[in-house]
Amino acid sequence: MISNKELYLDTINKIFLDLELAYHYQFYKVFSNENKINSAKKLWAENLQQYEIQQILNASKIMIAKHEFLPTLHDFLKLCNEAPINLNLPSSEAAFAEACSSFSPRKLFPWSHPIVYFAGKKIGWSNLNLSNSASKAQFIRIYKKLQLELNNGIEFSIPNFDEKEKQKDTDPKLLEKLRKKHNI
Repeated sequence: MISNKELYLDTINKIFLDLELAYHYQFYKVFSNENKINSAKKLWAENLQQYEIQQILNASKIMIAKHEFLPTLHDFLKLCNEAPINLNLPSSEAAFAEACSSFSPRKLFPWSHPIVYFAGKKIGWSNLNLSNSASKAQFIRIYKKLQLELNNGIEFSIPNFDEKEKQKDTDPKLLEKLRKKHNI
């Protein structure tokens, strides 16, 4: 049976294989000999031990997809902080677009993931309707915070829709009163 330590070391070796294959010339320019590669693996292993293996692997996939140049350890740590354990989460941009296009009753909207709903709820649905850069930035901050909570094991589920939450029908008496008040 493979121990966690062996699995972790295999993960570090896989990351370095990914780096070598994706950034071939840059990789050999930085890591010109086996001693440098082994020293780098040790440094990366020490700094990545706080992350889940799946989170490290997901960060590696994101790195290859988004980074044109060989990332530094610092760049990779940032990716690990942002990388979800679950890659089924939409990107921040896609989550914002999804939240902006949602409709009432929000609990019944077909969300791609519950944290999109909770990020929208936290910022406020009326703020999302503005769709400006300030509301987008605020949404993304909240979304990333919820993503970190998800990575730390917090589970999110949208509460069941309560029939009482349905939009109430317009009160005809109130409508008539308002018409008289405003001469309509």
